Amino acid sequence: MAEEESQGDKRLEEYLEADEKYNVVPVPTPLDKETVAKFVRNHVDDKQTGPRMEKLVRLATFCDLRDCVKVFEDVLAKKEHEPDDYARSAAALCAIAWIGNDQEQGDAKTYFHALLGRTKVRPHLRQMAGVCFAFGPKEGTAKLNQWIQSEVDKLEAAWQEHEQNGREQEAEDARRALVALRSNRDSMIARLERANGIRGEIEEMPKPSMRIPKLAKYYIDTSKESTSELSYWSAMKLIRIAEQDAALQPSIAKHFMGMAQTFAKSSQPDEQYKFDLYRARCLRAVEFFDEELDEENREWLDKQDDGGTAALALRPEWKYQGPD
Repeated sequence: MAEEESQGDKRLEEYLEADEKYNVVPVPTPLDKETVAKFVRNHVDDKQTGPRMEKLVRLATFCDLRDCVKVFEDVLAKKEHEPDDYARSAAALCAIAWIGNDQEQGDAKTYFHALLGRTKVRPHLRQMAGVCFAFGPKEGTAKLNQWIQSEVDKLEAAWQEHEQNGREQEAEDARRALVALRSNRDSMIARLERANGIRGEIEEMPKPSMRIPKLAKYYIDTSKESTSELSYWSAMKLIRIAEQDAALQPSIAKHFMGMAQTFAKSSQPDEQYKFDLYRARCLRAVEFFDEELDEENREWLDKQDDGGTAALALRPEWKYQGPD
């Protein structure tokens, strides 16, 4: 047991140290929940960089480490000054949104709203939108939209002032920044609202078993409404369903196997590569939910490259690349 725990710690350290700038860094599945909880408690603090905190949040989210909420709350000290401070706080809020109870999430949302008031928009738009997505329909997009609009108003005023005073270059810079921010805002808010609508529809289904087909569809990312964020959310929800009712785990695996069969051959040869990606993702999910593949599917899957982007996959031998 001690040897297994030591090996788990080693893989978690490699994961945390891996360079995400040029490499895909998936969570090191399979995971032992207690080992991960200890690792998260030992590494989450107010000295971590933003990127490392995001990795720790993924671990906590993947394993639903509800007893680790406190360590993320302790990071929220209302002392953000440097870029990493804002990124770290955003990551901690995401963790609480994923694993906290109603009271903890409520407190985190209050902090988030205050954080928006003291955070510059353009350098931290991605992180704050990530927090908004993590809270989902319970948060909505109104506060985020209001925060972005305040920067839009400032840019509009600056543009007009520069034009009125004949500062052509400054006016053009402000105009371009304004156009870019408006475009980014519109697409981001629309994306979040579509995702919230889909999430709300799925979460309102009365039985977990009824949610499986929808979650599997959005996880595999075949729908026109699919996004990488929805795919990840769907993966986490499927993991929760299997954990909360072990009797449903075979049903999840069976559903993915059925989907894999539909992707075995495309009617359009030039789309076969896409079907192969979908099939591989389905088969890895089958294994993730503890069902063995038959010989034909096993041999086929072994020949497919694993890009590391699918959340529902077992990767005990994944090689993490550290910074040069």
